[in-house]
Amino acid sequence: MSRRKVERLVRAAPLGGSNGIAFGPDGRLYVAQYLAGQISAVDLATGDVEVVVPPDGPLRSPDDLAFDTAGAMYVTDLIPGRVWRRDPAGTFTLVTDRITAPNGIACVGTRVFANEMIPGGRLLELSPAGDEPRVLAAGLAMGNAMQLGPDGRLYYPHMLTGEVFRVPLDGGEPELVAADVPAPVAVRFDREGVLLVLSLGQTGTVTRLDLTGTGDRSAVVSDLNALDNAAFDADNRMYVSSYAHGGIAELAPDGRTRQIVPRGLGGPFGVTIDLGGGIHLADHYRLAQPGNGPDEDVTTTDLLTFVHGVAADGDLLHATSQYGQVRTYDRRSGTVRTRADGLNRPLGVAVRADGTLVVAESGAGRVLTIDHDDQISVLAGGLGRPVGVAVGADQRCYVSDEQLGAVHRIEDGGPALLAGGLGTPQGITVHDGTLYIVEPSHRRLLAIDLATGDVRTEADSLAVAPATGLTDPDHDPSLPEPTPSHPDTGPSHPRTGPSRPERSLFVIPGLPGIPRPFAGIAATPNGALVIAANGDGSVLHLPAPAPRPPPSPPDPQGAQRTPPRPLRQPPRRTFHVTTARLPLRAPVSPDRRSHPRNPRTSPIPRESASSYPCPMELAEIRTYPVKSTKAVPRPSAQVLPWGLEGDRRWAVVDPRGELIWVGEHPRLLSVSAAETADGHLLLSADGMDDLKVPPPTGDTLPVSFANFTRGVLAHPDAHDWFTRLLGKPARLVRQEDPRPATPGGPPEETVPFAWDAALHLVSRSSLSRLNDWITEGAAERQEHPPEPLDITRFRPNAIIDGAPPFVEDTWTSVRIGEIDFRVSELCDRCAATTWDPATLDRGKEPLRTLAKHRRWDGNTWFGIRLVPKNLGELRVGDEVRPG
Repeated sequence: MSRRKVERLVRAAPLGGSNGIAFGPDGRLYVAQYLAGQISAVDLATGDVEVVVPPDGPLRSPDDLAFDTAGAMYVTDLIPGRVWRRDPAGTFTLVTDRITAPNGIACVGTRVFANEMIPGGRLLELSPAGDEPRVLAAGLAMGNAMQLGPDGRLYYPHMLTGEVFRVPLDGGEPELVAADVPAPVAVRFDREGVLLVLSLGQTGTVTRLDLTGTGDRSAVVSDLNALDNAAFDADNRMYVSSYAHGGIAELAPDGRTRQIVPRGLGGPFGVTIDLGGGIHLADHYRLAQPGNGPDEDVTTTDLLTFVHGVAADGDLLHATSQYGQVRTYDRRSGTVRTRADGLNRPLGVAVRADGTLVVAESGAGRVLTIDHDDQISVLAGGLGRPVGVAVGADQRCYVSDEQLGAVHRIEDGGPALLAGGLGTPQGITVHDGTLYIVEPSHRRLLAIDLATGDVRTEADSLAVAPATGLTDPDHDPSLPEPTPSHPDTGPSHPRTGPSRPERSLFVIPGLPGIPRPFAGIAATPNGALVIAANGDGSVLHLPAPAPRPPPSPPDPQGAQRTPPRPLRQPPRRTFHVTTARLPLRAPVSPDRRSHPRNPRTSPIPRESASSYPCPMELAEIRTYPVKSTKAVPRPSAQVLPWGLEGDRRWAVVDPRGELIWVGEHPRLLSVSAAETADGHLLLSADGMDDLKVPPPTGDTLPVSFANFTRGVLAHPDAHDWFTRLLGKPARLVRQEDPRPATPGGPPEETVPFAWDAALHLVSRSSLSRLNDWITEGAAERQEHPPEPLDITRFRPNAIIDGAPPFVEDTWTSVRIGEIDFRVSELCDRCAATTWDPATLDRGKEPLRTLAKHRRWDGNTWFGIRLVPKNLGELRVGDEVRPG
């Protein structure tokens, strides 16, 4: 019986990764799924997905496939080193097992060709009758997807050297076709005979070569990174797969995309939550983050390959790879630092308060620490297969042992048993005196009270184990025999530890094999839990069943009272952000839409204007011509139905129309923007030439954040300017028709790209109180007092002075000068506020301190949002009077 409600934060993945693709005789697109160990067929008209070869069949790691003219499907099974034939009736026969790491495969009539994805690999013609393969070419620098060209020769890539070759089917010298192609992963011809080469990197590049006409060469960049394979339908439409995020998309010649099968997770494995509430996932080929709802696409933070465990520490993400590495990824700079290499299957990772890493070295039966200087020490040994680690608030360490079915606390003398007789405990986390354990063998979540030792079931029937039929890599007879990862079998040493008899992780040295299942878990500050459910490729959210009463915001008169329920509307389901924040918020009841806080029931009383010790005034007015860029101070501003004139009518989006979020791309904060009287937009930023953007042309782009539907495209020069600034494809769009403001008001209310409400108001005295709390916290931690935070971090439109700290929380309406406003909601703060707009440095404030003093309903709060009731002009110095 589940004690907690279980919600999906990320939907189950329709495809567990997507690798080789080919059209079958029935017109459907067949997809090989290396990580899932299965093959599915996609109806491109409906997007429906059917599993045609389940994971309990003969395949272990299908990577590419092709059909011959008789309708038989041939599949390369990479890890076992096999090629299979599946006849139209569904019967499998083994074609060959005399091939290493088979990947690319092509059929010409009923002839079958495959290549090896290894340095020095071969391109072979295979015999369905079982005869010895015939070598067409050798010395491939890691082959991959290949295809017959219109000239009757076979074209194939060398991934390591960035080259494309071709070779006659009946023998002859291979010929270089193209060089300097970035990481070519697939070679494909469209219906007109044009050669297209897919690259596997972050930019989603497709290189187009006209071999029969002009010989021109061009490259198209899309937002579909980690490309794997492509296929063309009868109408010459190009469909592509991705080894990292799965899904199937149509890719147009100009780089526009249309998703057919949604992208998803190939794992996921480890999960962690940063200080701002951002969730980060270790997804084998990448670090990823959920979108803003279960139906939103997961976004790729970086293609950091073979990640398994992950732990957040400020801007840093520490990640393990079961292939021996511990690395630290800096989210701000995008750089990677290797902390340890050559370890024996490191899996779980956690961080102590002093920044020391704690790592479960599963293949050596040990728990290690890695300090700031990358010195490795053994914290505990003598374990079976430790996989999960956690650090409590008291800095005590805990470890789960998958082999022994136990969870231990690490004491001075070594591991001390907390619970035994478990199935396969994996991910663990500690919150508020309770240790939570994911137990995939029983598909449940356990909780141990660390004070009493009592064990209870928090949730069951969880999708935390692979589908029935999938085999543990250590007990799969089709995989390479057990080989020691390291030569020593004696006492542990700090770098490698002892070897253990597990199935080889590698096809050949340096080429990783099948990842081990691992279901990670992390806790939010309020006790909600997030679980990586690699059984179906989803992420689960388990709200706290009975949260403690949250701390009250300070009462304007000094008394502590119960906090008000923050003013929120239904959670946003359409904005594709790079960080999901937890917990998800429930819809606000209908009677709160026009009256967001009932003064008769509010626990904090409304204040009359006469009760304030000094008059309040509007101290500053700021607008932001382009969303997320620098503020423009204004002595006055016209109030329009949707907000201040000239405020956030422009936004920067990606080619799909999804907002480029400043929390991931802080260089937006360095941009100065100003609109001229004749409709031009002036742009400037350090390191960039100034640009004067002409008025929009009228062409539009669908946009997919908040409730916006379309934006008017700026001049192409603006797109190029922001693309160079951000290092990723970008578009600048203008909002001509402000959309209905679903959050914060009735449908007739409108807002610009500000998104939530017309105006954002903050108080100088509230900021002063926040800075006092930050200073007090630094003293408690024995740190140097930090510089006070500037109000710019909160990106307000209206800054008031003379009010008691946080009194604005209590308002339902306010009059500024001659303009009346309705308070639509309190403002919840995200990780974007942790960036210093002056230096573009990132820290832990203000979210760390807001989480301590102003956290309730799972969010941190600072400022209020306003909707105008009448129009007019605001001026600096206007009197501020609550309604």
